[in-house]
Amino acid sequence: MLLHERRAWAIAHSAGGQDEARRALDRAAVALEEPDGGPVPDWAAWVDHAELQIMTGRCLTRAGQSLQAIAILRGALDRFDETQARDKALYMSWLAEAYLDAGEIDAAAETAVQVLALSADVASVRPAERLNSVLGRLAHYPATAAAVNLPDRAPHATPGPSPG
Repeated sequence: MLLHERRAWAIAHSAGGQDEARRALDRAAVALEEPDGGPVPDWAAWVDHAELQIMTGRCLTRAGQSLQAIAILRGALDRFDETQARDKALYMSWLAEAYLDAGEIDAAAETAVQVLALSADVASVRPAERLNSVLGRLAHYPATAAAVNLPDRAPHATPGPSPG
């Protein structure tokens, strides 16, 4: 399952690989539903339906299918609570990016505020790195109400250049 999921992610980064990425995600779903009967390795115990939805949303975001990504990511994020702050913050950063791609700037900024709050006490740098990407893009919309004070509230995150 994990191999198919990671293959989809790699394909999503290549130009024109949307159909192939979707097929890899479909194979991952089948592998999740029909395990081979062997024991699941400890390092793969976290791979479940929510993780597959998150990866699907990430791939759709990369493929420019932001409206589909938003629906999938929101559904998957409902399964995470604040005790999973690192993962939820990281995955919410993809939701913020999908909102930006869809032109939903206020929703992107509000989601970035939530990412900031969730990641404030998280030791991992990945949520902050993702937040930097979102902040860099939000910097292009300075008049957006939720975005106005966001960089001031995120001293650990420095807005970077827009990814595209």
